[in-house]
Amino acid sequence: MTGALAIARHEVAERWRLWPLALGLGWLPLVPARLVGDDGVVTSASLYGLMCASWIAAIAIGMSLIGRSLHDGQLAFYFARPIRGAAIAGGKLLGGAIVVAGIELVLCAPVAAHFGSLSCVALAMVPAALCFGMGLAAGVLVRSRSRWFLADAVGLGVFTLELRWITALDVYARDDRVWYALIAAGTAALFTAAVASVAIGRTDRERAHAALSLTLWPILIAASALIAVAALA
Repeated sequence: MTGALAIARHEVAERWRLWPLALGLGWLPLVPARLVGDDGVVTSASLYGLMCASWIAAIAIGMSLIGRSLHDGQLAFYFARPIRGAAIAGGKLLGGAIVVAGIELVLCAPVAAHFGSLSCVALAMVPAALCFGMGLAAGVLVRSRSRWFLADAVGLGVFTLELRWITALDVYARDDRVWYALIAAGTAALFTAAVASVAIGRTDRERAHAALSLTLWPILIAASALIAVAALA
């Protein structure tokens, strides 16, 4: 636990430059309103734009968290110490999650408070978590350059066909909660696969890619099928 917390603290400290940048961007739409004394200058489009910026940042943070560490040899530094693979992965994910949530809050809260809709910030955390998970997976996949991309192609193809089948059954029209369940399942699958890539793959890029692919696609495909069946029942 101590090792995981130390790694999380390192990941947060390493990205300290993002905080003043996010703070400046978050307050930027409010500057014209203060200068001209017209609150109408600030539109809802600025809030949506800041949310999109926070989701892009979540993907970028996720991509730099494991994939870059694996490529640069930072994971080898951690594995040379008495820290378990799951603790290393957990510390990295915890640190990244703190940064993603903080950036989301700093970016969106000023304008959201201006409109009196701070609940939008909480709702925006959901796609931010999904984007963070996508970034984690993409960071490993992009830097591995292994033959396991074939497995990813097959997994993505099966998952796409499954989504087409679910859409054809009008499951979404019957219950909106199916969307939320799929997002939650996808996020959980991405996080689990990221942990597996570190705990099983360790410092080997191809093995990390294999662990991620063999964890992500079975969980994602099975969970989506179960959610669809439950919605139809």
